[in-house]
Amino acid sequence: QPELRYEWEEDYKLEPTISSELAFTFIHDDENRPCTRVTWLGPAYLVAVYADTFGHENKSGNFYLWHIDRVDPFLTLTSPSQAFTVECKDNRTDILLTGHLSGELALWDIRSGSKRVQETPVYKNCYGPKDIIERVSHKGFVTTAQWTLSGGGNEIVSTCSEGMIKWWDIRVLEKGPVEEIVVGWQSDSKTLSDSTSLTSILSMFGPNERCTQSNPDSNPDMFRAPSKPKHRQWSAS
Repeated sequence: QPELRYEWEEDYKLEPTISSELAFTFIHDDENRPCTRVTWLGPAYLVAVYADTFGHENKSGNFYLWHIDRVDPFLTLTSPSQAFTVECKDNRTDILLTGHLSGELALWDIRSGSKRVQETPVYKNCYGPKDIIERVSHKGFVTTAQWTLSGGGNEIVSTCSEGMIKWWDIRVLEKGPVEEIVVGWQSDSKTLSDSTSLTSILSMFGPNERCTQSNPDSNPDMFRAPSKPKHRQWSAS
C-alpha cells in the first residue's frame, strides 16, 4: 500500500556512492539522432557520434567533442556523412578515427579544428586496357574501425554491414585498402562467420601475422576484389 511503502522509504536511507550517482549528462538540444558510439579522448574529453541509418541522406553529419565540465559541446566536428563509430588512437594523442554511413573512413586531428584531415576515397581509377572506376570504400556503412596491434600505429582495420573486412595503411590511405577479407571462410581451425566480432577476428592473428590470399594468381591486383564471389579463402601467414 502507498502509506506503508512511503514509511519504508522514509526509514530506509541510501548512502550515496560513486556507483549510484549520475555525474553528468551531455545533451544537445538540436540533436535527435541515436548516439551510436562514445569514446574517451584523453582524461577530460569524450567524443560522441550520432547516426540514423534510416533516411540518413538528409541528416546532419556533425558529431561532438565534449569536456566533462561543460554542458555545451567543446567542439563540433563537421562531416558530409554521419559517423557510426569512432575510436581514439591512444590516450596520448588527439587523433580520431571515424567510420561513416557512406562507407568511408576519416581521420581527425582535434588540434587542427573541426575538419577531417584524411579520408578514404570512395572510388579510384584502375588503369589498364579499359579504364574503369572501382569502389574503394565500403559498400555498406562502417560498423567498426580500430587501430591494429601491428604496423607501428599506422594500420587500421574496418568492418561494414555487407560483411567485408579491410586493412588500411594511413600513410597511403588514398590508394585504398592494403588487404581485404570477405567474412565467411574456413581455413584449418580458423573460421569466420557473419557474426564474428572484430575483436575475435584480430585475436586469431598475432601482431606480426597478416592475412594473405591462398590463390593470389586469381586476383593479382591487391587493391581489387572480385566482383562476383561471395567468399574467398584466406590463410594466416
